Amino acid sequence: MQVNPDMPRYETKKIVSAVKIRSLHELNDGLVTITSYDRRLGVMSTVDGWFTRDIQLMTLATGDLGYYILHKDGHADWSPSEAFEAEFTLVIPQPNEIAGATS
Repeated sequence: MQVNPDMPRYETKKIVSAVKIRSLHELNDGLVTITSYDRRLGVMSTVDGWFTRDIQLMTLATGDLGYYILHKDGHADWSPSEAFEAEFTLVIPQPNEIAGATS
């Protein structure tokens, strides 16, 4: 993808939840489950309608399953691995942000 010099440019400041996809399985009802490289997470269901034809074609063409991304507003997204890893840095959660953590 090339940058169009006539278009305004933006830098992201958002924090997202994301996992690198190890495998995915399309179920009969159109939903998709994914397994990430983070084995603690097990098999996860994706947001309904996430696995679009564009994502299917991209993963088939490149062999890269990429990243499953969830935004704060609940919107689900996908990114190729190389693009995601170039743009995002892992944020280590503070102990009080971890679900089930006790003081």
